[in-house]
Amino acid sequence: MLFIYSFIFIAFVKVCNEDVYLGGNFGTHKGTFSSPGYPSKTYSNKERCTWIIKVPLEYRVKLYFRDFDVEYCATEKENCTCDYVEVSDGQLLIDKPLAKFCGSEIPPDVTSSGRFVRVDLVTDELNTRKGFLAQFHSVSPDGVTPSSLNLDANKHVKSLPTSTDLPEKGNRVLRVAHNS
Repeated sequence: MLFIYSFIFIAFVKVCNEDVYLGGNFGTHKGTFSSPGYPSKTYSNKERCTWIIKVPLEYRVKLYFRDFDVEYCATEKENCTCDYVEVSDGQLLIDKPLAKFCGSEIPPDVTSSGRFVRVDLVTDELNTRKGFLAQFHSVSPDGVTPSSLNLDANKHVKSLPTSTDLPEKGNRVLRVAHNS
């Protein structure tokens, strides 16, 4: 008797320096996330935190920040050289960056060209700040938000669990589908 097992990824929550996926297998129409420790603690030094946002097929991601405070520093040639948030059009490190933000002004909204957005918080070894609170929702290719969405910023607000709430590094939540 031959058994074929399909492992279907649902979601996993991790500490920084590894990816956090928002949207599950099929994508979600809206969500909220924040930098580690937000708003009561500052984010840590020397980390890379990644959120990969996935919305349903045929939609794009609209990302907007509700609160933003990330260390600002710049050189003559480049802004955001210390800590920064980079938003990319896709889910891979090699995908096209759409924007790079730092400082304390709330950045403008960002809309993807497809169903994935990658958000990276990269920090250096110097100062830290409060971080950010961000929300996303799906929009159709013509920019229309599904009417069933309640996008109230005061509802559905979640931050990443603290490190004491997380499973040990490498643990994942999986659903196993049994196909025979």
